[in-house]
Amino acid sequence: MYSVEELVWNDSFINWVRYNKNSDFWESLRASDPAVEENIRKAALIVKAAAATPEIPVEESEAAEVWNRIRRDTAEPETGNRKWHWAVASVAAAFLVFLGIYNYGKTDTRVSYENLISEVASSDYKEIRNDGPDPVSVSLPDRSSVVLYQGSKIGYSLSGYNREKREVYFSGEGFFEVSKNPQKPFFVYSNELITKVLGTSFTIKAPENSEKIEVIVKSGKVEVITRKDPRKKKVLESKELEEGNYLVENQKIDLERATMKLSPIVKRELTELNHAVQQMKFDFDEEPVTRIIADLELAYNVRISYDKVKWQGTKLTAHLSDEPLYDKIEMICKAIEAEYEVRPDKIVIK
Repeated sequence: MYSVEELVWNDSFINWVRYNKNSDFWESLRASDPAVEENIRKAALIVKAAAATPEIPVEESEAAEVWNRIRRDTAEPETGNRKWHWAVASVAAAFLVFLGIYNYGKTDTRVSYENLISEVASSDYKEIRNDGPDPVSVSLPDRSSVVLYQGSKIGYSLSGYNREKREVYFSGEGFFEVSKNPQKPFFVYSNELITKVLGTSFTIKAPENSEKIEVIVKSGKVEVITRKDPRKKKVLESKELEEGNYLVENQKIDLERATMKLSPIVKRELTELNHAVQQMKFDFDEEPVTRIIADLELAYNVRISYDKVKWQGTKLTAHLSDEPLYDKIEMICKAIEAEYEVRPDKIVIK
């Protein structure tokens, strides 16, 4: 259930109160539970007061104190002091307006990578970084793979990953190929954006100091919401993608970080992806195994060692489009009746 405080911070709720947007969702929510309806009524009064009250310069400590009064007063049963409650709310709203909480469209609500990983105990957090100029291929515990480009980093909880769901924290630019597992959804937390998939391939561009975050889908379906989206709890708990709220192959979406506004979903342009693995289809029709392996080396910037003479005349038909790197290698090995071994500096097929 949404608290009053959660509602007055919620951009979708503010849009509904002030501009009657997203009305189907909020009207349905209001009708679902009398307790929710009461919180919505109180929060709506505060939002309206904020919109109508001039800015008053105050210190953050003063605003925090007044907010505590709002929580206390709006929790009391309505009595003859009802007008006083709304007066308190109006004064509090004025303070909060000054601090930018209700200055919708101008508020910068950025969340850094460090903010995100603070949710995980440092002793339980594994991080991989790419500080060099060349792409780095990373394999996650569930065999999902990520290609990290220069300046990027990704991490996850050692104890929590792949239990009920798969969650990673990300900054920079990376190409994700997620192993299919509908029972354990895969989530990427990148600044203010949450990306959810069940198994597919996509690119995230989320440099720490950029003005926007981009998600570009190569294959499958990808659901994207902001951290302040009213559906966040449902999205995080559900094992499904919400119908009609996802991107599909060759589509993209942007988040303007300062305003927390998602762009419309549009078709992505070929020029928006610069790296081989983001563009290659990995569809092979009677292709020489030597050619297939060469393509994988180029796309993932990995070294693959094998007996070229032994498999020089071998050809293969395979569709490997959104499979993670090691799943691609395993499928090739099964087709040619070989095995592979992962070493620190290369993959060996034997």
